Order: sequence, then C-alpha cells, then structure tokens
Amino acid sequence: MGNNVKKSDFIELARSSTDELKSFASFVRLAEEYCTHHSPFLSNVDLDRCGKVWFTMEIVNANALSEWEDDGRPVQWSERWIAEFQDDAIDLVGNLIDLLEGRNQVD
Repeated sequence: MGNNVKKSDFIELARSSTDELKSFASFVRLAEEYCTHHSPFLSNVDLDRCGKVWFTMEIVNANALSEWEDDGRPVQWSERWIAEFQDDAIDLVGNLIDLLEGRNQVD
C-alpha cells in the first residue's frame, strides 16, 4: 500500500486483518510504518500511543508466527489462530481503529 494509503483504506484493511494469521502478519508489517515512524493520520502524541498498540500487535504476531512455524507451517491453521490469538488481535486492532478515529484514546 505504501505512503499513499488513505486513512479509510487503512482502517478497512485493519478490520479485515484479524480473519487469519497471514493477513494479520501483513497488516502488522504495514502498520509499523504508520504507527512507529510517521503517520499522515495522527498527531505526534497519538503516534506514540499508536506505537504502543503496534508493539503489542507485533508481540501477538510474533507469538502466533512462532507457534505456526513450530507446527510445521501448515496451510490450514485457522482453528489454532481462532482459539489462541484472534481475540487479542481483534482487541488490538479495535484499539488502533479507535485511536485513528479519535475515540477511546489508548494509554
């Protein structure tokens, strides 16, 4: 998506990112650019908050990817994703969306 992504597109991508591990991993990689370096969507104060949310998303992502790799990188891993990681991913993406939309500021 790169630097030209619109806020609405970024939020839509965020909303669809928690369906499965690969989409979440891709979104976390993209979100790093917008949550830790610069963002056309956020003030500097909000950028710091966004960075904290991104960091926690990265931890969930790293743990899930590690478990997936330990399981031999199976093509079908959705049951494990849903059972162990999806709820955390949904909560974190929700926090990020709230921050982007100016609601429920994250500390």
